[in-house]
Amino acid sequence: MASIDELFPRAVDAQRRGDFAAAERDYRQLLAIDPQHALSLSNLGVILGRRGELGEAIIAAENAVKADPNLAVAYFNLGNIYRRLSRPADAAKAYERLLQLTPGYAPGYLNLGIARGELGQWPVAIEHFRRALELQPGIADGLFYLGDALIHVGQIDQAISTLRAAVNQSPDLPRNYLALARALSSAGQFTEAILTAEEALTLQPQHAVAHNFLGIVLDKAGQFDEAQPHFREAVRIRADFAGAWSNLGLSLSSQGRSAEAAEAFAKAAEFRPDPIFASCRLLALLDSSSMTPENLFVEHLNWAAKYAAFPRGEASLPSIASGQRLKIGYLFGDYKSSALPLFLESLLAHHDREKFHLTCYTYTTPGSGMIDRLHILADDWQPLAGIDDSAVADRIHADKIDVLVDLYGHTFGNRLLVFARKPARVNVSLFGYPSTTGLKEINY
Repeated sequence: MASIDELFPRAVDAQRRGDFAAAERDYRQLLAIDPQHALSLSNLGVILGRRGELGEAIIAAENAVKADPNLAVAYFNLGNIYRRLSRPADAAKAYERLLQLTPGYAPGYLNLGIARGELGQWPVAIEHFRRALELQPGIADGLFYLGDALIHVGQIDQAISTLRAAVNQSPDLPRNYLALARALSSAGQFTEAILTAEEALTLQPQHAVAHNFLGIVLDKAGQFDEAQPHFREAVRIRADFAGAWSNLGLSLSSQGRSAEAAEAFAKAAEFRPDPIFASCRLLALLDSSSMTPENLFVEHLNWAAKYAAFPRGEASLPSIASGQRLKIGYLFGDYKSSALPLFLESLLAHHDREKFHLTCYTYTTPGSGMIDRLHILADDWQPLAGIDDSAVADRIHADKIDVLVDLYGHTFGNRLLVFARKPARVNVSLFGYPSTTGLKEINY
């Protein structure tokens, strides 16, 4: 039988050559001799993860750091597997331990930044990406990830300059062009954004994501007829591309083509059971000549039964008899229509502040004049970007909101699943949607 000294270098050599079957055989044979051989456990985890066997991969990777808590590379591999398992918080802990052991390791900072971004912690992610680039200026994808993070925090000018550098550094990578196009689109520079997205398609004509994104930019520019072929091409290339089906539905809705839009949203929900896709389908069905009021009511109830079954909160009954102001919360995000925020501005301005305390829970894009005006009118302003529905409901419940007001209904970007958790004693759906939500938790 071969010894550990023979098996390990042979396995490493096979792994480097891409002969993963031979490498796995030697690692397993070695581990039969020494089950605590940390490097073999870690490398075996990498091989298993590459094959998609993530359950076995994470066991091997976790055993590697147990066998040798000071083996830096084992934490790097462990973090990578955690990320593939959609466990970014665990991945971040692994990368942080890696960086305690090897403080100057640029890929560790890069991957820690990616994990923090997946957790929605974008300012922290930016710090890590900058540190990675400081340590290794040419690190692969460093500029891409930094530019993407800058978009998330609204630093669009910096994002554009960073992503231009990414394109110059790696002009053969379509995703660099797509990220730059996204930044340009966010700055309202639609013509250049369209040309940049087209560059990505020149590099890879069958790139479904590129077709989808080009469609998004064309749609934002009001070029609906030009956008829709790209959405259709995206789903032709990848039939289960739920996001492209949804974007097609939104584009068709903008043209009043409600029946076609409803079919596109149904496709999106079929491939990804997302309540927002199903909500958009309901909105499209409101304009359908074939739907009776009774049919629409049943469709809305079915949506609630499928997506909105949650434990209910226990908030105290609203009362003004005690002399305390009634706490009213308004939950809203960005609007495609300019009318709704104008209505909201008037509503907030005319509340009797001696009787009512107003909290705005908002997942809006900062910086617009209208949002700034609404901010001034609120007693309390709670940004919710990047916070999931359950955490939002917990926050509202902790704030002891008496009446929570929905302004979206089933329009795109709604947060109805917050209301489904009944965070306030009284829930109200106001002027954003011309039908029932289907939620029994909405009182009025």
